[in-house]
Amino acid sequence: MPEYFDLTFFLDKEKAKKEQAEDKFLKLFTFHEGRQEVLNHQYPLFVGKEVYFSVYEYDEVDYIEIGIYLSEFVFTPKNFEKNINRLLQVVDVCFNQINSILFATGIYELTYDYIKGINFYKNVNESVLSKFPILFLKSGHSFSFLPTYNYGCVSCVINKDAQNIYANPTKEIMVDYGLSFKEADKEE
Repeated sequence: MPEYFDLTFFLDKEKAKKEQAEDKFLKLFTFHEGRQEVLNHQYPLFVGKEVYFSVYEYDEVDYIEIGIYLSEFVFTPKNFEKNINRLLQVVDVCFNQINSILFATGIYELTYDYIKGINFYKNVNESVLSKFPILFLKSGHSFSFLPTYNYGCVSCVINKDAQNIYANPTKEIMVDYGLSFKEADKEE
């Protein structure tokens, strides 16, 4: 089974229900809930991927998670900028079309581990968000993170101290993104 990259959107539950956010996501990307093979798509991020779309809503939590999980989505030094731009394109469309989105995260398969036990989105603080290697915030957000990239209405933060997202990283890419030689040596 392939490893999945989690692109997870966190939405205000009450607002999401009013605007029918789940339906908007499905229509926006022509997905259905569950697993789908995507051969052609208007967004290059999804082309040639197995995409799993899921909605997580719990009674005791005041937010909804909408996950778009991508198989075989790998970051390398050569494709990093291209892949970040593809993610930014999709997140920007979502932020513009779905008002109830609070923020989004990108990580390999650890989303639940980092947010379990958080029942109220106001309790999602910078300490929690800094665990995610890629964080997408709406421009003008109230956090103190400095954006690594700005794209449309998205401020993207690359958290270099979070999960290593590179497949076969080189010393050069590790150093370029602020990791020490010692950390880079571990990866070779």
